[in-house]
Amino acid sequence: MILILDSNFICHRTKFAMRNQELSHERMRTEVIFNFCLSIFDLAKRFEPDIFVFVWDSRKSKRREIYPRYKFRHKRDKTTEEIFLDEVSYPQFNEIRRNLIPGLGFKNNFIQTGLEGDDVMASIVMNMTVGEPVLVSSDNDLLQLLDYCDLYNPITKKRKTRTDFESEWGIEPALWADVKSIAGCGGGKNESGDNVQGIEGVGEKTAIKYLKGTLKNTVQAYQKINSPEGVKTIETNLPLVKLPFEGTQKVTIQEDVLFAKDFIDQFEKYGFQSLMYANEFREWERIFNLK
Repeated sequence: MILILDSNFICHRTKFAMRNQELSHERMRTEVIFNFCLSIFDLAKRFEPDIFVFVWDSRKSKRREIYPRYKFRHKRDKTTEEIFLDEVSYPQFNEIRRNLIPGLGFKNNFIQTGLEGDDVMASIVMNMTVGEPVLVSSDNDLLQLLDYCDLYNPITKKRKTRTDFESEWGIEPALWADVKSIAGCGGGKNESGDNVQGIEGVGEKTAIKYLKGTLKNTVQAYQKINSPEGVKTIETNLPLVKLPFEGTQKVTIQEDVLFAKDFIDQFEKYGFQSLMYANEFREWERIFNLK
């Protein structure tokens, strides 16, 4: 099995643990780093993967170049706590990507300028010829990839397959991008907050009816979708929501060969003494097959 992690998502999940703990070592805050380590340990126990793949969002955005409001959020829209958490946690995100993951010995650690981790995930699974890939994320944009992989959500602790998706939505996964291009990704209760505005008054279920040909052409939603404004909205949205984004490069996946010394060195570097207790570390050795 190949486990492919939406690493920004994992980091954002772990940063909220900072509300209840403050860890630091040699003047470096480390609580996000510590909880990231625990997250990959828990995932390794659950799935026992042969290979870990870490993918990251670029700070630059090619999508924003064609749609300036894409995932845009004013700093003034954030609470004081959110601003504080961002200021303390983002340097740790960079530390994880640049130093922790390579230091532990993981070879598959990818970021592409201007693109999202979702794009890299899509490129990986769509070009794989062997292996059993599982994507780790809560982003429902990734549902469009279920022809190529399974999707595991650590929040719900549920693994979703193509069969699950088709049973729930009544369409094939490849059509999910078309659904999003019509309904949008506006950041509602179940949305990712991409600020992609769909056709007003048309939700996912209505978009699916339209795509399946069961939406009557006399209803207002049908007419909105087929109006010049609706057609333009769809044409604008599809490149934003379809994975991977045009220009995403293929990556080469390498086998992981991990060593206990590297793990110990990293745990010592960040002051994670509790992870080096004999019984605790033996579990790390077993789960990650450390040499």
